[in-house]
Amino acid sequence: MFDRRIHIMRQAARDLKAQAAKLEKDAQQIEREQKLRRRLNALYRKSASSVKPAQFAREHNLPIETVKSWQKRQERQTMDAKKIERDRSIMRLARKGWTNSEIGKALGLHANSISRIISKQKRLALFPDRAMPND
Repeated sequence: MFDRRIHIMRQAARDLKAQAAKLEKDAQQIEREQKLRRRLNALYRKSASSVKPAQFAREHNLPIETVKSWQKRQERQTMDAKKIERDRSIMRLARKGWTNSEIGKALGLHANSISRIISKQKRLALFPDRAMPND
């Protein structure tokens, strides 16, 4: 009876070791895939302007949804960067004493939009008193 329990426990230990080894192998495979996706993502960012998502997905054996998600993320980052630069320009002009109407005409925006952007920047305390850092 006691020998039977020892045998069962040893068998369970061997099974657990085998499962742990399989899980470790799976984790390593996932890590390799993540590294590859990061490298491909970086490659896509470098060549995004010259290659279509479907073509890139085919060439690198990736799901088109993955490449499209990279494209959308890159577009959002580009839009965010443009918006930040626009807001900085608005704050720079406001600091120089331009009116909201003058800034709006110069940038193709309505004076109310300029006012909203300036208020938001002040509220966020990014540019107190309409001053720009390092300008």
